[in-house]
Amino acid sequence: FDALIADLEAARPKLIISDYRMRTVPNPLNAYLATRFDPLWSSVWGYAPVVGSDQQDFDIWFDGKYRVEPVSGDAVIDGNHAVSGTILPLRRGRHRNESTGLVRLRLQPEGFAAHADPAMKRRRAMFGRAYDY
Repeated sequence: FDALIADLEAARPKLIISDYRMRTVPNPLNAYLATRFDPLWSSVWGYAPVVGSDQQDFDIWFDGKYRVEPVSGDAVIDGNHAVSGTILPLRRGRHRNESTGLVRLRLQPEGFAAHADPAMKRRRAMFGRAYDY
């Protein structure tokens, strides 16, 4: 799995599509994906890296606005104190973490809310039994 993870790190995708094949991904790869992506809308998982308290320096793959989601307490990113829900603009590259716990930084896709259909937010089977004919 190391080679596949290295390929993902090099390619730096912004999103992945979670379909029935993704539910059978081996645990080591699934664990890695969970540290980089999180559900965004329906079956679309967006870039949302987890930064551990032991990671004083970390990389962000994309410029953008990030929703800060600390597991507990406040987050401290690049010297900025942030409570859960704070939106921080971050540039691609190295950043400093002084948080005392895990923090998820969820990339907020620009213009997403204007185009996302609220009826499709919850994940659901789109074509149940599609191959049973």
